[in-house]
Amino acid sequence: MSLTDLLPEVRAALDRLVRLSEPAWQSFAAKLRLRSLSDGEYFLRAGQPAEQIAFVASGVVREYFITAQGSEYNKAFVLPGSFSGSLYDLLMGGFWNVSDPIQHHVQMAHFIKNVSMIGGALIILHFGSGPLSLWP
Repeated sequence: MSLTDLLPEVRAALDRLVRLSEPAWQSFAAKLRLRSLSDGEYFLRAGQPAEQIAFVASGVVREYFITAQGSEYNKAFVLPGSFSGSLYDLLMGGFWNVSDPIQHHVQMAHFIKNVSMIGGALIILHFGSGPLSLWP
């Protein structure tokens, strides 16, 4: 399968997250690279800065972290048609270094809260404050 064959699938998956204008999509698509991982190969290891995200075209990607004691904890199993990697790392950096499961969940809760607040702000920005606004 070639990158050109995958572009419509990547675009559809991205559109489920955010709709890009055609120029923004063209800029994004120009940065895409096709890469295959072998069984047991890592996309990103703890301590490495996140510099990319992946679109899973086939197979399953296991996302997990290892505690300081060496225990593995699954974060997710990413199926085809989904993105993998830490967008949060790309935006904020450092999140992958949290190995304590409790702190990991606390940081994840903060991240989800922040994303939802940004989403709400974008909705208001796009549609306006509406009839229930506190300001006329």
